[in-house]
Amino acid sequence: MKDPFTTFENEFRAVKTEMERKYGKEGWRVRVYRFPEDSSVEGVGIQLSKEHWFNEEGLGIHFETWVTEKEIQKKTLKFVMHVLHQEFFPGTEKKPYLFIFPFVENEVVIGYVADWKGFKMGRVHPIKGQKRFKESTEEVILSEFTTFRGLGDEVDATLRDALS
Repeated sequence: MKDPFTTFENEFRAVKTEMERKYGKEGWRVRVYRFPEDSSVEGVGIQLSKEHWFNEEGLGIHFETWVTEKEIQKKTLKFVMHVLHQEFFPGTEKKPYLFIFPFVENEVVIGYVADWKGFKMGRVHPIKGQKRFKESTEEVILSEFTTFRGLGDEVDATLRDALS
């Protein structure tokens, strides 16, 4: 029997190729991964980040979606923004809240997300939402990651302030 995650992993890799072709020169990076990393696949994920967002191992600032059996059955993708899966920004004693609080209170970000159908803001996941897909996830992910990309300058500015 064919592994259903291979199809999604291939779609995610196609998104990675397209996003990096379009936006790689602007410093955008896309990471595709299976989880857990051992042989028992529970799901496949994809992250969008910039090279200076501490996301080399998928633990920094990034926009993300994933597919598990649950998403396949519901034909729905969840999208979230994660800010650091660690106690401090690497190489500093600065905690993630120094980024999160100003980011979610930023009027530009608030207005941007308010106009984004199906998305809302919070402190655990500064931005989260979900979208349905029909057969392929590629079009949905390309669309939502392109929208997330519109917040890159605000993330950069907030991160610069948080680390200064």
